[in-house]
Amino acid sequence: MKEAKAFGIDFEQRFTFPMQGNISSYDLSIILNNTLANAIEAASGSKDKKIELKSKLRGDLFFVELVNSFDGTLQIDAETGLPITTKTNFGLHGQGLKNVKKVVEKYYGDISIDDKDEFIDVTVMLVIPFTDENGRLTQ
Repeated sequence: MKEAKAFGIDFEQRFTFPMQGNISSYDLSIILNNTLANAIEAASGSKDKKIELKSKLRGDLFFVELVNSFDGTLQIDAETGLPITTKTNFGLHGQGLKNVKKVVEKYYGDISIDDKDEFIDVTVMLVIPFTDENGRLTQ
């Protein structure tokens, strides 16, 4: 949030970490660090500098949604389903969302990336079954 504010980006968040369910805080940090870094970079170069981060838990599904402003076009790689990096040194960039996708797949989830007008909407869905203290699945 501090970094976004330093770039003059309006940052709103309604994010909560799910206390129940079986999700690693490390895995969640991979999702948040990579998507937020991309969002800050994109929003900082846009006219209407905005980022909105929110989460919700529905049963054993955990959703993280990040919407940010950007200027430009979003090109999606048909093979990976992820945006193609716009950075000039292609070999050193574009790994963050691949790491996010690996984490998402670990939790039998999915990632959706859409551009709507001047905003990018990244939604991550994770399946985080509830377990008791012995690791047994519960309802």
